[in-house]
Amino acid sequence: MSARPSRTAWLVAAALAGSPVIACAQSVSVVLSLDKPSFFPGEPFAVHVTVTASSSTSIPASLDARHGFVQFYVSAPDATGERLFRPWALFENPTTRRLMPGEPRTESSRIFFGADGWTFPSPGRYRVRAALGERSSEPVAVDIVPPTVPLEREQSAALLANREAGMFLLLDGGDHLENGIPELRRIAASRTRLAGYAAHSLGTSRAVRFSNLRTGQVREPNAAEARPLLERARVLLPPDAWHFRALSVGRLDAVLRLQGRNDLATQLQQDFAAQIQRANLAAAVRDQILQTAIIRR
Repeated sequence: MSARPSRTAWLVAAALAGSPVIACAQSVSVVLSLDKPSFFPGEPFAVHVTVTASSSTSIPASLDARHGFVQFYVSAPDATGERLFRPWALFENPTTRRLMPGEPRTESSRIFFGADGWTFPSPGRYRVRAALGERSSEPVAVDIVPPTVPLEREQSAALLANREAGMFLLLDGGDHLENGIPELRRIAASRTRLAGYAAHSLGTSRAVRFSNLRTGQVREPNAAEARPLLERARVLLPPDAWHFRALSVGRLDAVLRLQGRNDLATQLQQDFAAQIQRANLAAAVRDQILQTAIIRR
């Protein structure tokens, strides 16, 4: 990967930087944080962006990388400069929301995979910063460490070699990604650190309706198939992978309620809320992750 953003990326960045949505968000600070400090090559993770207003101001309604207002710059271990992360797609969302003085707003973005494939493919210390217009966070270190367990090393290499598996993990689904699904099923059947992420994405995929534009077919949700995968994800996801744990809890909650097991769903949410209260996370990030665990039904 190039250490410098492509011409297309620079053009997108320049256009968004001049947007009135960005221009109105200058009296803010930007902080970037992670759930945990280190990851395997091919391990999914999210970064959390917290924007705090110093005076009453408007900011973009979405801070997700897919809407382009918050941009992420990545320095690779062997690079002298930084490159602009390019999401797999950009979506329009010109709306804003008002922040009062001292009020934080946190949102998570998955930047482990994008338009250029895997963002962190090699072991080493990367640095990532987030920018909203002229406001930038301090760089945060992302340590990519090679697995020491042979099976995890094999799975890590298999994911890096499989672009469709990476896209499926990014999107939590995609029936059309036929080359990636078998690999994820193999990983989900194991008990490695990567197994929980695969089980989460596969379970989430089965829990929602999917329209396959390649074949024209529509697949309805299948709670019976989704539940064991999501329960497996809840057990196997790393304890500090809070973003994915919250999403799995939220999706499993929805599946249990669909099956009439409101008692189990309520207990699931209560247990997760108690666990995250003990997490070493900033209050704004903790609140945002708790909201992530409430899936819209």
